[in-house]
Amino acid sequence: MRTKAGQTLRRLLLDHGEARLIITMRTIVKSSGHECAQMAAGIQGVSDFVLTHPSWSDRGLAWSEAFYNIDYSSLPRW
Repeated sequence: MRTKAGQTLRRLLLDHGEARLIITMRTIVKSSGHECAQMAAGIQGVSDFVLTHPSWSDRGLAWSEAFYNIDYSSLPRW
């Protein structure tokens, strides 16, 4: 399977910096079913959520738990 995840990560780093890339990837890795989120659309979706609600990611465990309950495999793939 080929994805655009590498390009998405590179673009995220260049456009928004290391901190946003790190919080995005930590969120995905600590989530249940994160394999599907590692696709470009999943990465961009989590990144957009971080951008839209930047203070929420400072909530520590509550932030991680919220994403842990997302079934990424049920989300549409583009």
